[in-house]
Amino acid sequence: MVPYSTPEMLALMEDAPAGKGALAILCFSQDWQGPEQQTLWLAIQLHEKGRVLTLIVRDGSVLHQQAQAQGIPCLAYPEVAFPAKLWTAVHLGRWLRQQAIELLLTTRLADLGFAGLIKRWPPSKLLLIHRQFESICSRSWPRRWWLNWQLKAVDAWLSPLARSGQQMLTHTTLSSRQLWVVPPATLLSYFTNDDGNARRQGRSLLKLPAAAQLIGVLDHGGDGPAFALEVLYRLQQEHNSDAELVVLSSPATPPDPVRWAALQELTQQLHLSHRVHLRPCTTRPRPFCFTALRRAATS
Repeated sequence: MVPYSTPEMLALMEDAPAGKGALAILCFSQDWQGPEQQTLWLAIQLHEKGRVLTLIVRDGSVLHQQAQAQGIPCLAYPEVAFPAKLWTAVHLGRWLRQQAIELLLTTRLADLGFAGLIKRWPPSKLLLIHRQFESICSRSWPRRWWLNWQLKAVDAWLSPLARSGQQMLTHTTLSSRQLWVVPPATLLSYFTNDDGNARRQGRSLLKLPAAAQLIGVLDHGGDGPAFALEVLYRLQQEHNSDAELVVLSSPATPPDPVRWAALQELTQQLHLSHRVHLRPCTTRPRPFCFTALRRAATS
């Protein structure tokens, strides 16, 4: 998993004004997917930098267990029905005030409504920040209406790229004053691969350059490949990077000719055809190709 929090974002939260040093991160998910893993990574980085923080989680969740294993302070709540959630919000709001915590960060859209309830009932000086990991463009209008209502309580919205930020401004009532574009970043250690033979075998199977610095992404039918293309373009334009991108169809998602044609067209528009390798992976069993991608590139 590649972390999506830049040093700038960490510095922003680390160098808070006096009296606003304590931070709470809310993630009530029972899953262990990208948003939950990114939440843990961010909490670990801030904790290692000496930031006073508490991770508010669902009791017994994988995130709860992983955070405890890393020594991250946690406040865990059990899963309860809707009426009891109101009591949980009141209790959590009271606890935040007792701990003089005035900064609450959410990382899932599903937690925004609950976080807004904490801020509104009773009204408080709590600052609510949301770190975006999920796309909102494909959401139906009732969900967008609900999201727009939730945005009224948000003080800052952190989008990973200018494209996703523009989508928020276009499809929601989010104000440009609330929007912060915080680009993704990674650590150099994520590009380290000690198994030279496995790397050579994977690149040979997928017909990839032997010496190039490759970044791999799976196509699950969503915005991931287009997101990766924009990241590659910005790396080239802003940092003169010579990295190349491999896009491989997911083992669980058959290649869609229309989507792959659109990806190829986007690649040409960005003038990245010489640095992007599209692999629909139809000539071999997809799980085998997936293993090759893990060997060949940083995933």
